Amino acid sequence: VSNTLSNAAALFVPNFSANPNWLGVYFGLKTIGIPTVAVQYPVVFLYTGINVTITSAVATTLSSYVTVSKGTLIALSQVPSTLLATFGLSASTVSAATDSSRFWFGPKQSTHFAVSGFNFSDFDDTHFSINDVNDGLSFRSVGYTIAANKPVTTLANYFKSVSNVATIDTSFLAATAYNNTGGLAIAIGIDYGSYYISSIDQNHYYSPYYVGQYYPGSDILLRIFKNVYKNAPILKGNYVTLHTVPFGRDLSVITTWDIDTHISYPHATAIVNAAISQGVKGSIMVFTKYVKDVYENGFIFYAAPYVTQFAGFGVDSKGLPLIDIGSHSTSHSPNAGQFRIKSTSNSLKFERGENVSSNSYYPKIWACPNPVPAGVSCISSLQTLTGLNLSFYTTGGDTYGEVRISQFVIDSLMNGYGRRVQSYRPGHLALSPDLSQVLHASGIFVSSSTTANDQLTHFPHRFTHNLQPFAPTDVFDFPIQFTDENGNMSSAYFPGSSLQQQDVIARKMSTYGGQYTLLIHPSGLMLDKIAFQNAFHKLVAPYSYFANLTGIGEFWRGRDAANVSYTFTSTSASVTVSTTKPVDGLTLRVPKKWNLLTSTGSNGFTSCQLNSLDGLESQVVLRIGNAGNYPLSFSLSGGISNPCPSYAASAPAQCQGYEIVIDDFEELWYQSNNQNLLDLPITSSSNFLDFGYTGDGRLKIVPSADLNNYWLTTLSKFCTDVRDYTHISFDVVAPVNSSFYVQLTARDDNCVTDLGQNYSYSRLVTDFVTFDGTNKTVYIPISEFSGLKANKVHSLMLTTFKPSNAKFFVDNVKIIKRCTLCSGTPIEGFLDLDRFIKGRNSFNLTTTVDNSTLYVYEQPGVASFTPASSSSFFETGLPASNILSQYSNIGFSIYGNTGATIIVSLLSSSGVVITSNTATIGGNITIPVSSTATRLRLSNFSTSNGKTAYRLSCLSLFGGPSPVTINSGPGPIILRALTSCSAVPGTVLIDFCSPTIRLTTDNWGDDGSMNQYGLTSNGQATLNPSSTSYWYYVFNTAGCFKPSLGSLSFSITAPAGASFIISFRTGCNGSATVITQINTSSYVTFDGTKKIVTIPFSSVTGLDKANLISVAFQGFSVTGQFYYLNYLTLI
Repeated sequence: VSNTLSNAAALFVPNFSANPNWLGVYFGLKTIGIPTVAVQYPVVFLYTGINVTITSAVATTLSSYVTVSKGTLIALSQVPSTLLATFGLSASTVSAATDSSRFWFGPKQSTHFAVSGFNFSDFDDTHFSINDVNDGLSFRSVGYTIAANKPVTTLANYFKSVSNVATIDTSFLAATAYNNTGGLAIAIGIDYGSYYISSIDQNHYYSPYYVGQYYPGSDILLRIFKNVYKNAPILKGNYVTLHTVPFGRDLSVITTWDIDTHISYPHATAIVNAAISQGVKGSIMVFTKYVKDVYENGFIFYAAPYVTQFAGFGVDSKGLPLIDIGSHSTSHSPNAGQFRIKSTSNSLKFERGENVSSNSYYPKIWACPNPVPAGVSCISSLQTLTGLNLSFYTTGGDTYGEVRISQFVIDSLMNGYGRRVQSYRPGHLALSPDLSQVLHASGIFVSSSTTANDQLTHFPHRFTHNLQPFAPTDVFDFPIQFTDENGNMSSAYFPGSSLQQQDVIARKMSTYGGQYTLLIHPSGLMLDKIAFQNAFHKLVAPYSYFANLTGIGEFWRGRDAANVSYTFTSTSASVTVSTTKPVDGLTLRVPKKWNLLTSTGSNGFTSCQLNSLDGLESQVVLRIGNAGNYPLSFSLSGGISNPCPSYAASAPAQCQGYEIVIDDFEELWYQSNNQNLLDLPITSSSNFLDFGYTGDGRLKIVPSADLNNYWLTTLSKFCTDVRDYTHISFDVVAPVNSSFYVQLTARDDNCVTDLGQNYSYSRLVTDFVTFDGTNKTVYIPISEFSGLKANKVHSLMLTTFKPSNAKFFVDNVKIIKRCTLCSGTPIEGFLDLDRFIKGRNSFNLTTTVDNSTLYVYEQPGVASFTPASSSSFFETGLPASNILSQYSNIGFSIYGNTGATIIVSLLSSSGVVITSNTATIGGNITIPVSSTATRLRLSNFSTSNGKTAYRLSCLSLFGGPSPVTINSGPGPIILRALTSCSAVPGTVLIDFCSPTIRLTTDNWGDDGSMNQYGLTSNGQATLNPSSTSYWYYVFNTAGCFKPSLGSLSFSITAPAGASFIISFRTGCNGSATVITQINTSSYVTFDGTKKIVTIPFSSVTGLDKANLISVAFQGFSVTGQFYYLNYLTLI
């Protein structure tokens, strides 16, 4: 039997003027994926509205369509009296304004195909509210009465309130189904078109929730529509629908981050990179504040370099940005919902570059006085950085300015990247009715301006012009499902936790292809929020498609432009997909018995098939690169002949690092409220002689003689897992011979009680740095906190500062996930975003690139450099000649277009090229040092088209003194990763090539006496002595030491002609302390090469070998140069 229909559904509107809300019905059918363009139709939606009549001729035609043609007729709202018999009804009655509160269907209806796939044990999956929570009035609904002796099925009922008790109304039916002589007539008493429009117009609120809950609302009707369409008698079990999620996945997940304050900018780089590390895309929504007012300082000029950094985040396999940059308005005014389009002239002045003043677009937020003056509309109870709950009004604001100025500012900052703003979210989700037309006119077709619960849908929806029913726009809105402002953001998974609740909700939404927009504000609780984000992504990844707003918006616009027609026989089917736009991942849902055989089309078109994740249907995934018509052929024999690859998200092969700024001590509000930049408490002991914040943004600590002192900063509102991070980092200025401990404090399994100041969680800072009164950046590997319960960390403490009266200055406290480990002394390690943005390298010297080159801080340790032309360059300063002269080479790593070449030049202070070397890209590059050079330049990239990016890392000095990697790098991790150690003879006392070695312990050290004391990456301790310097080793801290072997031996490289004194200290068990000294010149002549020095104890006159305490190296004849000590052993 052949069916030649093209099998789309029809929407019949008998009287447009009486019911203009038909556009809402059309949008709904397009959303759920029911084809709507055809010549003849297996399903007709009759949209009459209230009290609309149809002629007898139309009634006869529609009745014949059901009874003769075996068609399916769905009446929305009131069934005209001339069609009651066709539906098996005797009455179709409009409800009173307060009669009904909910549309509901229960277990009795569960066997009907119209409600297939619903969870009848979940109340929210089987009902939605039609009662306005603002005025208590009900949405105008229609109830049906079944005619006598008619086998009509009740599909749904209304709840009505009787004496404030909700009961099921069994006489006033909400939906019915009548199998009328082989055709199907279904009546649904909700005017879906009006319900759709009223859900987006901001005038009616039917949902009991605002955000964060599972409340499918009007989706219930769309799912019923789809079920009815798929089971239409004419189709005989054959159908094609458009799935709502790209690439056959079950849930679209859009992770978004709102930049609401300047603190959010550095935090955003961390949380975004955390998402990228999971293979997740997302959108940063940037608030372009430039007017200082009571609400916030103007910070767009501070933010500008960060926006440029955001634009430089990576791209996917198709070259599309992983991270979308959208607008979050110009003023972030809480009054923006009251804005209208006034005049565009002020906005245009700004775009032309005229001065920002009250003569251009100048929206200013004011605190409302009490009493409120006439004509002023205030929005109350909003939190500001003042810590007060205030009411606000705004002057000078309009909808056009909010959109166009923010779009202009962000587009200008992203200009070099070929990016533009394509998505928008108003501050506070203050949705103006004018917004939809302004977005459309501005070329912004993606919005996220509402919440899913408020809009009664877990689907995106299409905005109408001015949120009214009369005209469509091309703007799709993606409502927010969950925001950090409405949850506890704990990554703990237990019944009732936000993570557990959202996991359950996401799974429910996935059963019918919903979309989940997650909103996180990167302004505080960053370790908690990143942990929550990462945990949520991991939970939903098996069935989700991750997108950014621009990407998912393009998909929905492409999907909306696609039409599907199909025919079938008993053995085969033919489908034609027609589209006027490219669309990637368009997915057709077909019966499982359909097997895709062949597909033809123009260039840029591919197709494949896979089963739906629930196994109930088959799916055809289309990648359409050009507009056109694309025919597909199927057999009806089952199986899959053209399988799809996996479309599950996967983490990138390349490690992605990031850093979280815990505190930079620059924000007065945070300081005065004893909070860090995570919005968490700071506490300190009261016994400091001086404690406070300096004018240049540092923490100042002056300890007393009481060593029971501390400064504690909280890392998590609960507790957090720091195993995803590699280092704790901070800057310190401290005097010689000073020290303190660094401690991570963990909590119990319930994250309630601190486990105490267990010493195994503490590390002495001088194990990682030697203080000399200058700024030191300390990197302490998380792995060094042995015994730490790393998945339950709550706080970071600096404690036991000594000596008394010493001045300590602490800055830039961070926790870091670092993927790139380098050796050498860093010239530019790319380890600090703030310093990178300011154009300063590791020596605090300037780094520059030509203006046309894109230069991005990709992650800690790596910069991305995209040369625009052959004249593009990267240039950075080199340290002074007295430092350079101590090294032999400069090296760095660069990857990108493998095989391409660059020129590496060293320049003099006047810009003259001293040396020039051509190098091939694709690994490590090394050039000789010139002590007269002041700048290093990379230039003449052989591939420099403005598109090819190069990843630059580990720009360092080599072949000279110790880089003191424990000071300026991640310490022992470098040594473990890069050192190849040789066997040490005898009984080893200390081996500086050991992977667990430290500079200072209770057994050895220099007490801060050296000019420089550190560890090299090739397994040596470096000693740069002054005339009073010494280095010691204690044989036994618990008592005397009596060696069983006869000689002390050590390996050392010393300057030519140098010598030093070796002092043995003896005397214990009550005997007098004696120091016995010898000079190395009696045993070895140093010539600048490595020497093994062996000193028989018997050769040291007067040495009491049985009562050894320690040995020390001192009295260095050559000072200010480096000695390299490898090991100390007994032989």
